[in-house]
Amino acid sequence: MKTLSIVCTQLQLINAIECVKYYQSTDNTLILDCASRTRKNQLENLLSMDIYKGIFNKVYYSDITNNRFVYIDMIFAKILILLLVSLYKYQKIIVGNYNLLKHKYAIVKGISQNKSCSAIVVDDGTVSLFYPEIREKEISSGICDVSYEHSRFSRMLYHKSLVDVVSVNINFFSLYKLQLPLSDCIIENRFDYLTNNLNN
Repeated sequence: MKTLSIVCTQLQLINAIECVKYYQSTDNTLILDCASRTRKNQLENLLSMDIYKGIFNKVYYSDITNNRFVYIDMIFAKILILLLVSLYKYQKIIVGNYNLLKHKYAIVKGISQNKSCSAIVVDDGTVSLFYPEIREKEISSGICDVSYEHSRFSRMLYHKSLVDVVSVNINFFSLYKLQLPLSDCIIENRFDYLTNNLNN
């Protein structure tokens, strides 16, 4: 099974790892969607720990200019996602923050390249508690929610590509008991991989 994960924070990364281990996937690609060099270093340090080393076969970065030229980084991220999903036809697209348009874009493009692909959103801390409300709003209106995206350029770059995200059935891999729309479902994250390895 091939998975593509895109994450921004340490918590998202830990939950994405739990998700690929839950599905027992061995061909895993990761995009570190870092907003700063400090965050990039933190995520790399986490990946270098013995417990997490080697889980991802390929690691890419969405910010090639270290946020000095943010528009270039946004365009690069879109091209990177499109190239990866076109080349590898992933079975699972795992995103760390459903509010970010580039993460929604990964879902839409992943499914457009492989109809049997499924979309999974992992926890992003307490932000995840707002996902059911966002999904209800999207499904009832038929319009992708862009209210959390503050960049006008990002809205212009991604918005027209995101119409289909509304109709996608999304799995939420979460430790919370979310009250989701009927089209979506929740998979309980029990942190089995972390627990088993800490015990060992």
